This record gives sequence, C-alpha cells and structure tokens, in this order.
Amino acid sequence: MTSLAITFKDTYSSEYKLFEVDANLEELLLNQIGNVVHLKGASDQSSSSSTVSETTDASTTSSRAGSVVNGGHVVLCSTNKTQKVRCSETSNLILLVDAQLSNQKATPLKSANAVGSTQRTFVLSSTSPRLDHLDAALDEYVYVPPLSTTASPSTPSSSSSTSSTSSTSQTQTIGVTMEILSQRVQASKEEILTGLETNNIPLVPNTSPKRWCKLNPDYIRECFDSILSVIETRSTEWDPTSTVPVEAVVATLQDTYASWIIEHILRSFSKQGCTDTSKVIGLNIQATRMFRAEQVLVESSSNGSSTSNTITELAREWSTRLPKGIEVEDAEKNNTFVALVKFEGLGLINGDHIHTFFRRNLANVPLVRFQQLFQERTEWQKEDLLRYLIGLEGEGVTLLVKWARAGNGGTTFTKR
Repeated sequence: MTSLAITFKDTYSSEYKLFEVDANLEELLLNQIGNVVHLKGASDQSSSSSTVSETTDASTTSSRAGSVVNGGHVVLCSTNKTQKVRCSETSNLILLVDAQLSNQKATPLKSANAVGSTQRTFVLSSTSPRLDHLDAALDEYVYVPPLSTTASPSTPSSSSSTSSTSSTSQTQTIGVTMEILSQRVQASKEEILTGLETNNIPLVPNTSPKRWCKLNPDYIRECFDSILSVIETRSTEWDPTSTVPVEAVVATLQDTYASWIIEHILRSFSKQGCTDTSKVIGLNIQATRMFRAEQVLVESSSNGSSTSNTITELAREWSTRLPKGIEVEDAEKNNTFVALVKFEGLGLINGDHIHTFFRRNLANVPLVRFQQLFQERTEWQKEDLLRYLIGLEGEGVTLLVKWARAGNGGTTFTKR
C-alpha cells in the first residue's frame, strides 16, 4: 500500500476549495482514481495532514470498511464531517502565485508574478457517513459474558487492590477503540460518536483509551427481563415510571450480570436515557411496552417467522407482562398491541396472525434495505412500506420514488 500526504486548512465555508498537490498525488487522483481506497484525517487544527491510500490488491480493499474502489472519488473524513473529494475542471484559468505573496493578507497586493496556471481544482461536497460500516465493525466486538460474573471486569471487589487491578486489566481486552473505528468506518469521529449513542452502544468502564462494545440483542432481552422482574417484585415500594433506584437494581442482579451492563440496559429503557446519571429513574413506557411485545412475538414465532397464536392471544399475553403503571386497559389491549407492532416495525399483520419482521434488523443503506424488504414481500402497501423506511436518511416518499415502483395509483409498491 502506498500512502501520500495532502495538507490543507479546514477553515473553508463554501463547497469549493483549491488544493495544491505534488505530481505523484495528482497522478494518483487523476489517473488511478478507480483504485483509491479513501482519505482519512483533517483534524480540528488550522492545518493538518490527511492520507490518501492506494492499493491494487482486491483482497485488501474488501477488508477495509471505508473503501471506494470503483466510485471515482475520494472520501475525506474530518473530526466532524464526511465529504467527497473529486477533481473538477474550471471554466476559468487559475493563476498560481508565490506562497509567501498569497499568505500576506494584511498587506494589499499591488502586483504579483504568476508561477503557474491550472484549470483543475478539487471539489468538496457533503456526503452521508457510512454508519453501516459502524454496525459491521461492532459486530466483531460483541460483549461475551464471563463464566463467572464475580470475576468480571465490571464487578471489581473493593476489599482487594489486587482484584481491582486485575479487573481493570481485563476491561482493556473488551470492546473496540475509537482509533480502530476511525480506520474502519467512513465517517468523522463526531459522526461515529453520534452513531454509538444513537444505537445505545455502551462505553466499557475503566478503559484507556476508551472502548465500546456491542451487546447481543438476546442478552439485552434476558437482562432487561430480569430487571423488570426485580421492579415488579418491589412494585409496592417503587413506581416503575418514576422511582426506580438504579443502585438497588444493580445490587440485586450483580451476581448474575456485570454491574455496568445492568446499569446501561436499565438506563437505555428509562425516560432519561443512557447519558443520564440520576440515581433514581423512571421506565420509558413506550420502550417497555415495545420490549414486552418483541419478547412475546419472538417466543410465539420460535419455530418460524409467523406467530402460532392469534393477535387476541398475543395481546392478552403481552398485557399480563407489563409492569404496574405501564399496563393497558383490557378494552384497549388488542388495538394498542397491533398499533405498537405496526408503528415500531415489529411485524406484518396477516389476517388474525402476525408475521414477525423486525425493522431494527434491516440495513441502514437504502439499496440494501429495499432489497431486504422486497425479498420479504414482492408487493407492499404504501403505509406498511413507509414504516419500514424509518431510520434511513431522507424523506420516505422520496426514497420510494427512487428505489421502488408504484402501482394501483401509488397505493402499492414493487421492486424497481
């Protein structure tokens, strides 16, 4: 692999910026553009260096999440934005002057000798970060519960400094650092951090540099089910929607689950969210109802994608599992359950049964998601399809026009 440096100032306000490049880099960008992998760098300093990487080994490019092998452009990832860089021909001749003269902003320039000319410049244009690369990278760093929770990095013993030291050492082996994510994900660091927060990816405690790890959905369901059991047994003391003490829940379950895992999952289902540090929290009613609905659907469709129980039976089971203060009136449980399944993208209604189909399991790239959707159904009702586009960048109707073919006066859609 060959690496070449390009230096620039990250203070521009418009889309266009002229780059001064050496002959080797110009040759790479203009004549071998199809083999450019991607451009990473651009810190928040007034000037910094980025790297353009070029490779001819196909097996190497396939392992890099940020690859742009045949896209005809380079991607620039700064600390807070992701942009495409492409060569452009200008309609007017650009005259290049001596660097010392061009930097003398305080002194009016009376005259100067041109040292060169060009009609080529580089265009910077905004592009969406590839956060699907983040999902793929995190899939390699899924948290694996230790055989003995008491020996886990999350529950260090305060009675022994040796135990504490060993615990901290173990945490350093869990998760992935920002450095690795920046190398793997075609996005700025701020965009990566936003993606981690949006997807409730926990920060592993006592790690330096900081590390993040993904939690298996089945493990989250198992842990939160235990959390709800604790809350329900203390329903006479706690109001699930407002007065759940975090430390008490953690203390009850820390022999079974890592303390930081319990706290993270509990806060992710709270009204306050994962970033909150309150000692007392309230459960998010919608999130808790959705969790119980997912649980019921998974158990009912364990032998296939369609539930074995009717909607009425599923709604009845779902309502009995809701904690005090989050329950639904008997007269409304069927309608509330069906509305929840539809709105949250948990399944598709087929008569009196539900075909389990989780929106959260679909790709975040529009092309891939539409392929997954039309593999599931060859024809979609507009209302159903729009619900499964939630989470994609862009307005739903615009995505339909681009990626699907309308029929029956725009009420149904098929594969384009």
